[in-house]
Amino acid sequence: MFTFRIKYLKGDTNCAADALSRYPILSGEPERSDEDEEELVCAAMTAATVAAAEDEMGHVVDLRQVEEEAEQDEEYRLLRECVANDGWAERKDWEPPALRPYFRMRRHLSSQGSVVLYTCDEKHPRLVVPAALRRTVLANLHAGHQGRDSMLRRARQSVYWPGIDAEVEQKRRQSSRHNQSAHNLEPLTPGQRTHIQNPSSGRWDRAGTVLETTAPRQYLVRLDGSGRATIRNRRHLRPLTREPHTQASDDGAAATPDPTPPTQRRPQRSRRAPRHLYDYVLGDTTP
Repeated sequence: MFTFRIKYLKGDTNCAADALSRYPILSGEPERSDEDEEELVCAAMTAATVAAAEDEMGHVVDLRQVEEEAEQDEEYRLLRECVANDGWAERKDWEPPALRPYFRMRRHLSSQGSVVLYTCDEKHPRLVVPAALRRTVLANLHAGHQGRDSMLRRARQSVYWPGIDAEVEQKRRQSSRHNQSAHNLEPLTPGQRTHIQNPSSGRWDRAGTVLETTAPRQYLVRLDGSGRATIRNRRHLRPLTREPHTQASDDGAAATPDPTPPTQRRPQRSRRAPRHLYDYVLGDTTP
């Protein structure tokens, strides 16, 4: 049987770590070069995580592109200078409007070269993305169609900007509506004529012919003019419901179609006199 006697020792005299402590003794101050190298590695890992994601249009965001946009974005440059020089004001309303969204997490921001990193609770450093690249990064996060939790997890491991969680949720809901609408649309058949929506502009400015079905709600379509074949989702295809109107001429041959749609033709006005004026104007009671 053991008997223990507890004795208090000051920290400067108790140099050795006890057996239950997991913290090693710091033998010396870390060199500045070691800290710079560690931040550089964190930035490289963050950029690699972002670059590993590719959206449906084939756009990839890498560190070089982020640095270029960071130099062109005036608000991003202001944020980087404030973080590098620790130039935060004491109150949020004293800051410029561009910096106010970052005021709450200002103690978790650091700068590395021309980019800004956000680290919360000593976890993965996240790259603060310039405004011009946020839409592409959202598409990258959604490229796998893995749902809200997966998108948030990937975002919290790599990228950050104010309001990113709300934008991720909005992107997921928008995609869910698109998928639901694609399920509800009628299937297309080979040879059917369709309008084609431009994904970037949203305009239905092209037309084509359905060749075959490549996957559920996906079709191979030949574009008019160029003859090039492309694969489009059903929600980006709208069937042509009206063909040009043709009339037969007196000799039986097809007449030239009228280029003006019926709904845009000017209505014909009746020039007959009102019925109650026939007795006075025409002198006849019959129309």
